[in-house]
Amino acid sequence: MVHTAGSGVIDPGCGRALIGLETLEKHIDVTGQDVAINKDHTPIFFRGFNGEGERSIGVCTIPWECGK
Repeated sequence: MVHTAGSGVIDPGCGRALIGLETLEKHIDVTGQDVAINKDHTPIFFRGFNGEGERSIGVCTIPWECGK
């Protein structure tokens, strides 16, 4: 799925999500939110539907709101 920077889909069953650094930076630019990336963490492996995956390089909490 692709969304405009600053918006997205909330998945209440998702405990963790993966976001690219460039996408996160665009989100921060659009929303003006202060999102700190903690790089001192145990890496998390995210497996894709095709069996391949990505390993995290940092952890952050992205503030969100429903509606305006």
